[in-house]
Amino acid sequence: MFTGSASLDGKIARDVYAFAGRTALTGSIGGNLKMRGKYLSVGPTAQIQGKAYFSGERAPDVSSQAKLSSPLEFHKAAREARARHTGHFIWRGIWLAATLLFGLVLFLLLPRFARETVDSAEHYGVSLGLGILVLCSVPVAAVLACVTIVGIPLGVAAMILWGVAIYSSQIVVGAVVGKWLLGPAGDTWALIARMALGLTLLKVAGAVPFAGGLVRLAVLLWGLGAISLVLYRQFESVRPAGVAPTAA
Repeated sequence: MFTGSASLDGKIARDVYAFAGRTALTGSIGGNLKMRGKYLSVGPTAQIQGKAYFSGERAPDVSSQAKLSSPLEFHKAAREARARHTGHFIWRGIWLAATLLFGLVLFLLLPRFARETVDSAEHYGVSLGLGILVLCSVPVAAVLACVTIVGIPLGVAAMILWGVAIYSSQIVVGAVVGKWLLGPAGDTWALIARMALGLTLLKVAGAVPFAGGLVRLAVLLWGLGAISLVLYRQFESVRPAGVAPTAA
């Protein structure tokens, strides 16, 4: 039974399974009673020959004159589940705010690097491919570097940079999505606004069951590849040039 309200007055020879808002039981049930709802009233003329189970927001009102083969089992699950559900969204909001704050600081401290990373991420094919390579190769290289004492600082630094890049990947992709929706950004604050919009949309898409996992994986690879590409270009630009040959 699925109903907003129910009144069980007659005789039911077998089991009763119900989802009801408000239920009044004054008749007899020959089997078990299993019910979920907001309120259950068991009157003095009610009879339950089997087991009785009720899950709701408040305890059922059971008359002392009702004939029950065993005490009615009550489970207060609806309010607890709702509290856990609310807490889940609260924590998601806190993590979103923390990520937005991190992106704000990153874009303000390193505006040129942030803009170059977002521009590189628009080449999503190259970024995705490089992201797969970096995601798999950096931990292996860091572990190999830590085999020697001299290489331990290098391996630890590589893992820290790798972790920061993974966390920052969502910020980069969020800025790209924001640019697609609002158009090119004229200054750093405009880019931050686009990042905030895109990151919020990515968080919502990442919360979708089943498909959300694929979205988060794609964002990670995409953003990680874009960051790695810009870092590689930065290292190439500061590398000492070779000695020019002297004229005879």
